[in-house]
Amino acid sequence: MSRISRPSIVPDKFDGKNPWIDYIQHFRACKLANGWNDEEAKIFLAASLRGAAIKVMGSQRQLSRITYQELVHLLEKRFGPGQMAENYLLELRSRRQGPQETLQELGQAVRELSELAYPELPEEARDRLARTHFAEAIEEQEIREGIFRSQPTTMDEAIQAAMTTDNFFRLEDQRSGRSRIHRKLARSTEEQQSPLTEIWKELKEMKLKLEERDNKVETWKNQSRGEVRNCYNCGEKGHLARNCPQEKGQDPSGNEHEPTLQPEGRPQENKGKTGKDEQ
Repeated sequence: MSRISRPSIVPDKFDGKNPWIDYIQHFRACKLANGWNDEEAKIFLAASLRGAAIKVMGSQRQLSRITYQELVHLLEKRFGPGQMAENYLLELRSRRQGPQETLQELGQAVRELSELAYPELPEEARDRLARTHFAEAIEEQEIREGIFRSQPTTMDEAIQAAMTTDNFFRLEDQRSGRSRIHRKLARSTEEQQSPLTEIWKELKEMKLKLEERDNKVETWKNQSRGEVRNCYNCGEKGHLARNCPQEKGQDPSGNEHEPTLQPEGRPQENKGKTGKDEQ
């Protein structure tokens, strides 16, 4: 094989960490610019591999045994979007706006991750999912509400709606002299107070119910203690005179031996109803 001349454009290195789709497009552009044939492209592609990517060549004893298309297929099988889509999807779902990240930068990052996470979907469906992930990645609720109200049909419209809403609240903060942090804290306090207020109401209702139950129990106890008085016959507690165990053959009504109070306050036993005592 003839000696390969130095390329005018040297391709970047590939270690498997960058998206394979982006790299293979870059390498094909270098192949076209340098005028490489497939054999030359295979050599430069193999020489550009690093880290985990070079291990793909470890299973091949000799580079001369495979073609350029076979090498590309091995790399695509190992690092292509089909294999990495799940990882990109997890990254996309957990993506959040950084402290210094602009909405435009966030939108572009979400767009790129969506292309990697949903490679099998058509562009329209992928764009719709990207809009959803973009809104979820924004921390401020006001901006998410602004996107929802605008009802965007494309990712570009969603980014524009987010920027418009953000600019509006910035102007309002300047007019009111309130900082962005104070607005976030005020909104956070409102969100926290709402569920706490409901819980407080439920606790107060529960307390009233418990107090009402305790009052009923106390009333029942007082009534019960009022019924258990000393027996007028034997002086013991726990029964009435009509049920006194010391009295045999008593009248079932229990009124025969119970004392009555005279006007002077002295107890006197009821007389029999024979009429003899009245004489």
